[in-house]
Order: sequence, then C-alpha cells, then structure tokens
Amino acid sequence: MQLNNVHMGIFNKLKKLKTQKDEKEATVAKAVKGSEADRVVRLEKPLAPKDKKEKDQKKELVLTKKEDKPKEAKTWANKDLHGVLVKPLITEKANYLTGSNQYVFKVEVSANKIQVAQAIESRYGVKPLSINILNNKGKKVRYGRTSGQTKNWKKAIITFPAGKSIEIQEGV
Repeated sequence: MQLNNVHMGIFNKLKKLKTQKDEKEATVAKAVKGSEADRVVRLEKPLAPKDKKEKDQKKELVLTKKEDKPKEAKTWANKDLHGVLVKPLITEKANYLTGSNQYVFKVEVSANKIQVAQAIESRYGVKPLSINILNNKGKKVRYGRTSGQTKNWKKAIITFPAGKSIEIQEGV
C-alpha cells in the first residue's frame, strides 16, 4: 500500500510540472494574440513533442518581428575592400618584377587571395592572372632595456596578363 502512495506522489509531481509548462505556453500564446504581436516571442526551452500537431503548434509560438528583413549572407563579397591594399611596396626587387608584369603590394593581415584580386580589379580595372601571398613575421627590436617586436605583415605579389600594366610608381 505504501508503494502505491510513493508512486502516486511522483506521478502527481510530474502532472504538476506538466500543468505549469502548459500554463507558460498559454501565457505565451496570449501575448502573441494580444497587442504585443510585433515583439519577439521565444520559448526558453522547447518541450518534447508527443505528436506532429503539438510540434507544429510550438513552431508557431516562435515568432519574429513583422518588420524583419532577411539578413544578407556574410561573405567576402559583402566586405568593404577599401582597406585590403595597404600600399604598394617599392623596392629594388619589386622594381625588377615589374618587367615581368608582377607588382608587389603590402596588404591587410587578414586578407586572402580572393579579396586582394577583387580589390585590385576594383581599384585599377585589371583582372590579375595570379596572386601569391607571403606572411612576413615582425623583426625583434630593442629600445634601450625594452625589447619588443615590430608588427607582422602580409605581402602580395600580383601577376597581370601580358600587355596589361598599372601605374603605381608615379612619384618615384
């Protein structure tokens, strides 16, 4: 007899928890039907559905704002390409490479080949044949007792098709 009372006590607790969850759902449904329909309403923890109807009802309870616009995918095409090319590198080796239609640029550390190609094409109007990117580590420096390191940077060697060239050494 006592075993039945213990089991019944557990079942009563489960029923009580279930009714509390149902009450929460009812309050969420009231908020959706009322004047607050334009608010974002989300269930904190979705309940396990028993059948498809309950599952569909729970999906309807999760609403978004009426005025939401679809978000654009975050890709390299949407990123601003203004800061990708930092500056052209004008060195003896870079000057030598211009004879074979290759130009050297210092580029942003987080830039990749696709972003560099798109930035070159938008700035100079010439589509590059290939791009080689090199990561340069900063040099170790000392100022008196203080030791440190210069910043890491990235260099891009851009090859253009034969007959195509760009003007980067205007003031030299």
